[in-house]
Amino acid sequence: MSLLVIGLALSIWIVLMLLMVYRLQGDIVIFGWSMLSMIPIVRHLVVPILGLVFLPFVALHELSHAVLRFLAGFKIRRISLFPEFVEGGIRLGYVESEPPGDQIFVGYIAAAPLVLGSVVILGFLRYVFDVPWIVLLSRHERLLTTFADVLDAIFANGNLVTYYLFFMLANGAMPGSTDWVKVLRGLIGTFAILALVTVILVVVGGDVLLSRDNWDWWLSALSLLAIAFTLVAVMDAVVWLIMLPVGSLAKRAWIRKMVEQMGEDEE
Repeated sequence: MSLLVIGLALSIWIVLMLLMVYRLQGDIVIFGWSMLSMIPIVRHLVVPILGLVFLPFVALHELSHAVLRFLAGFKIRRISLFPEFVEGGIRLGYVESEPPGDQIFVGYIAAAPLVLGSVVILGFLRYVFDVPWIVLLSRHERLLTTFADVLDAIFANGNLVTYYLFFMLANGAMPGSTDWVKVLRGLIGTFAILALVTVILVVVGGDVLLSRDNWDWWLSALSLLAIAFTLVAVMDAVVWLIMLPVGSLAKRAWIRKMVEQMGEDEE
């Protein structure tokens, strides 16, 4: 029973980290747009600059949607990887398609960036930051120690381009604002199927399914995802905390400049 509680706790933690990243990444995009809009020289180049900066983010996210839509039988009409202004804000990218009559795959299509992005995050940790699998797949009892080891490996890399790509691709893995409802719809159906299969397996071979080895494997997988998404959340939180004073100072300077210009115009 204690292993089940640990599994539920890890699952809840993963969901909380995903929600935290979703909330913070929106603020980061708005911050970038606002700061660029305050600079007279680049004010009219906000869209192409944001498009280039966030290209890895948008490419991973939208191409994940597009690939799964294609595999599900959707006809892809257009893929946009550059931002544009829409009512209520800015849209970084999108995929337009003609859906078939059956909408059963909509939830899985919405979750496609999360699946592919998880692979990308873990691939970065293993093959770019050189964190061994034996560390990444440590037992859940070593969760904090494993997280500290991962941070040490990342700091040891010291390559700013690698950090930038990891930050962008990791954030591109998160479901967008229009994806969450669809993701939940797909998860509800998936969990219903898994619950039925689990009940059948428990009845047929409960001793094998509920063995300690199987639980350890499952908890190691959940721990790995918890570490990955916590890392993304921490990165976003650090960037957000840096943005607060920078944005405040920039806004004050911009207001002061506007007031001075108004005074000069009155004279």
